[in-house]
Amino acid sequence: MNKKQLGKKIVGEKLELSESSWTPPPAGWVKLNFDAAIRENKSSIAMVGKDNHGRVVLAWTSILDPRSPLWGEAKATYAAVNKAVKAGLKRVIIKSDAWNVIAPLKDKKSLSEWTIHVILLNILALCNLFDDVSVSFVKREGNSSAHLLALWATFCNNSGPVSISDPSLLVAQALERDGQRPMSSMLYQSWIPFVK
Repeated sequence: MNKKQLGKKIVGEKLELSESSWTPPPAGWVKLNFDAAIRENKSSIAMVGKDNHGRVVLAWTSILDPRSPLWGEAKATYAAVNKAVKAGLKRVIIKSDAWNVIAPLKDKKSLSEWTIHVILLNILALCNLFDDVSVSFVKREGNSSAHLLALWATFCNNSGPVSISDPSLLVAQALERDGQRPMSSMLYQSWIPFVK
């Protein structure tokens, strides 16, 4: 597979370290960031889709039964891709800080953990529904909004679409947060009980 080939194929052959802060996608594309927050009694996943102006076009969370962090990251990836397909998005950039989920999606020869193999196959099948798709790894700092949104969902027990027209202060700050870690603002102070 050649990096120039797009339509219905995953862009890129090798996995390289990527951005450490959020950067906008090209015009006409939506960048999907997603993450999982795993706690003793529950897990949450969150996804944020932003356009080339940095505007949130899609935000969603879900509460799941607790499982392994790897399973949570794979489910977050599946949920984000599924929501993007259902929203009718055609050109997406899939970004995650879960190297062990992204690597087998980029390179099908890469071995995946057996516990997420079926989830990865389902993600790849959904990716065929996009006109263009790119998958790459991003450092945690470039995935902050999805990370914080997943923590928020765990704390608030929120599942479903996240209002982007009138978000709560914490959600608004989480959605604007990418690339600004470590958190040193009041937002961090309010998250301390469930960040530990």
